[in-house]
Amino acid sequence: MTGAEPSISLVVRLHNTARFAAAAIASALGQRHAGLEVLVIDDASSDESAAIAERLIAAYAGPHRARLLRLERNHGCGGALQAAAAAAGGEVIVLADGDDLSDPERAATIAAAFATAPDVLLVAHGQRSIDAEGRPIAQRAAAGRVPALAEAASLGQGFAGAVSAYRRRLFRGLAPLDGLTHSEDWLLTVRALALGRVLLLPQVLVSRRSHAGNISGPTAELAAAAAYRAWGLRHDRAAFAAYARLRADLPRLPAAQRAELGPALTRGLRRLRLRRAAARVPLGRLPALVRALRRTGTSQRGIWRDLMRLRWPGLMLHQGRRDPMRRAILADVARQGAERRKP
Repeated sequence: MTGAEPSISLVVRLHNTARFAAAAIASALGQRHAGLEVLVIDDASSDESAAIAERLIAAYAGPHRARLLRLERNHGCGGALQAAAAAAGGEVIVLADGDDLSDPERAATIAAAFATAPDVLLVAHGQRSIDAEGRPIAQRAAAGRVPALAEAASLGQGFAGAVSAYRRRLFRGLAPLDGLTHSEDWLLTVRALALGRVLLLPQVLVSRRSHAGNISGPTAELAAAAAYRAWGLRHDRAAFAAYARLRADLPRLPAAQRAELGPALTRGLRRLRLRRAAARVPLGRLPALVRALRRTGTSQRGIWRDLMRLRWPGLMLHQGRRDPMRRAILADVARQGAERRKP
């Protein structure tokens, strides 16, 4: 049974994305969905991102409600999303990063999906990858299945914010996301599984850009082994912070979900601690560490990926040199470097 469609706020999240902000905002304003709010939030950019957004919104005369929210300090990916959810007028938050392009039917397709059931709290969909110039790299549908709550919590499985939409219930009365630089999308996946359901759509509804300024993954770090390893350690610190927020959520969850989620978070934290230990333990102790990681549920493939990133990052970068998205990022890193060196 399908109910009434919820109101939608499409949030364009900017942070130093001046090169791509105009295209991202234009794709949001070009949505074919009646009653849409387009909320552009600038997370204290140091470039012209906010000025570009201000000009575009001032000139906009279309059917959607469009406005700009400027944050005075940098809140990180999670904090900016939390601020947007507090300011937005819609029941559902559709997230669009300031370097990505939303297809014209994205908001309408997501609204229809949320209308299928009130307990659907997160909708995710497929994506295509493009390079800095907008050329296609790859395309993939949404992940084939929704993980169970314990699996998502213990193994860090979730859906990227750039291909997700959330009911505002996931932001109310729970631990704030302010300061999270990564992993806020994983945290929201776990919340959605604890409080309701996640729905996957087969449609590809967004173009995600791979370029030198990507916030969610290593960019310039892909050119140097030591920097790539350091990025991995920083990413893990953000994951620890996200686990702390979920632990703070526990008393506010239903008893059954609390009983399932608590032990899963403990396993997940142990997995993270073991993974960080892999960066420094003597070589002779690695077999014991691998066995301990296996007991947390980490796959053999995941263990060796983490070991390579932390102990042999140069080898991992060499093996990934043929990945088209990594090639696109490194090509843009080289172009931007050349631009900066020009007299």
